[in-house]
Amino acid sequence: MNMMGQNNTYDSDNKDGNNADMAKIFDDKMNKVNDVMIDKTTGAVITPKQAVIKDSDEDANNISENMMKMFSNTSDVAVVEGAFEILPTGKKTGDSWADTSKTADTKTIRTYTLQSVTGNEAVMNIETTVKATNKLDFQGMEFEINTDTKTTGQVLFDISTGLVKKRDTVSDITGSFQMMGQDMPITAKTTTKTVYN
Repeated sequence: MNMMGQNNTYDSDNKDGNNADMAKIFDDKMNKVNDVMIDKTTGAVITPKQAVIKDSDEDANNISENMMKMFSNTSDVAVVEGAFEILPTGKKTGDSWADTSKTADTKTIRTYTLQSVTGNEAVMNIETTVKATNKLDFQGMEFEINTDTKTTGQVLFDISTGLVKKRDTVSDITGSFQMMGQDMPITAKTTTKTVYN
């Protein structure tokens, strides 16, 4: 991540050389096993009662959570949603299609291309662009982060069940961090590999 003239790198596999500020944000979030409970009737994630956050930890928690979401959504809901992929009826190898979703703060466009089918297994390439505005409150000050994220990825899944076996993505993030009337550029790159068992 390059922000406010500083270049910081975080390596989840080699934590010894990481920047201390980056380590505070990411160390407790990375390479953790999460057990997720799903309602088999609705498919909704049943979230366990959250741990109580002390007032002194609230600001740090908010900013770290929002920083994580800016780079990669690792919430229980996002992980569960990523575990399923549906192949539309009639699609064959080489076919492409797209969908768009929009919220008040985010616009997402996904383009899918079916790369191959072997038995019940399919490999699909997904290109995603996300334009987002995130507002963060930290110690009484409001920050605005505008980001433009371009993600390329590949997913291996079972056509008959929709269950994903593996998902690999690379994201390039550019944007700006607005603080006290000044715009500071941000660039980041994330590589994510997810395996579902």
